[in-house]
Amino acid sequence: MSVYINYISTYLPETKLNNSDIELLHPEWSIDKISSKTGIFSRSISADNEFSSDLAIKACNDLFSNCDSISKNQIEYLIVCTQTPDYLLPSTSCIVQSGLGLNQNIGAVDVNQGCSGFVYSLGLAKGLICSGQVNNVLLVTVDTYTKLINPLDKSNKTLFGD
Repeated sequence: MSVYINYISTYLPETKLNNSDIELLHPEWSIDKISSKTGIFSRSISADNEFSSDLAIKACNDLFSNCDSISKNQIEYLIVCTQTPDYLLPSTSCIVQSGLGLNQNIGAVDVNQGCSGFVYSLGLAKGLICSGQVNNVLLVTVDTYTKLINPLDKSNKTLFGD
């Protein structure tokens, strides 16, 4: 059975943290040092009132707006991979399911993993499809790490955005 990714969509928050902003707070870390070590020049930062589910919903709405051949009614399972859930309960996947207006009878699960979470989530999606349980899985990876990073932590601040 062939399993494949049909569409990809993204959403990045409007606020940006550039290397020059980091250099202002930490003069010992020059723009060149940051970019040469990380390859990163700018990070997207979610607003104080913007959570993982908000970013996920915006990315998914963009997907459904720009892809004519898939509709919300065709989604049979939702996987949300995040280490920064909105709450412990309810799951972020259920918040996204409701916020998108997806059918109430679909599966919805959070995968709480870091770097390997996307790969685990892809494996879960493939397993659901190959086993014949569903035909269409919506997989979302989303994190708002900047809410957890200490503003003075220059090491992590240079690496993570939302």
